[in-house]
Amino acid sequence: MDENAFEAAMRTARHAAEKARDFRSETYGAVLLFELMRSAVPVPRSSRELVAAVPAPGSRREKAYSPAELFASKSWTTEIEKVVVASYFLEHFGENASSTVDEVRNCLVAAKVPLPKNVNLAIIQAVKKGLMMPIPSRGGARKTWALTQTGERYVEQMTTGSKS
Repeated sequence: MDENAFEAAMRTARHAAEKARDFRSETYGAVLLFELMRSAVPVPRSSRELVAAVPAPGSRREKAYSPAELFASKSWTTEIEKVVVASYFLEHFGENASSTVDEVRNCLVAAKVPLPKNVNLAIIQAVKKGLMMPIPSRGGARKTWALTQTGERYVEQMTTGSKS
């Protein structure tokens, strides 16, 4: 990425954050990330490339699966089940082989699910039950966790029901 695109993204993010009622670092970060990702996508140079980017009539574009959809389709009741379902989402739809405690917490927040009182403790309890296991971390910075085969089957067998 060239410096001009990066500076333009920073200006746009700063402008959006300043136009908000009060300056929020979340607004700045979100707009900056959006602008950087948008600038990384190549712009079509011809109408032929533009037509190729539009899906053909009758073909369905696959939509992203949200964490909230997964939580709505499963009957979870305990804090352990929450972290196991979040890990399942991250592994199957987030394309992560393993995840950190922060990634699990962010998944729960994205799903609008009440957070466990202690996410770390819930993960450790899931490990004791054989639903999750520690994985050597990516880069050695943070401990990462993955579902076991038993954990995957456990989530797949959860049925839809009313949540508390």
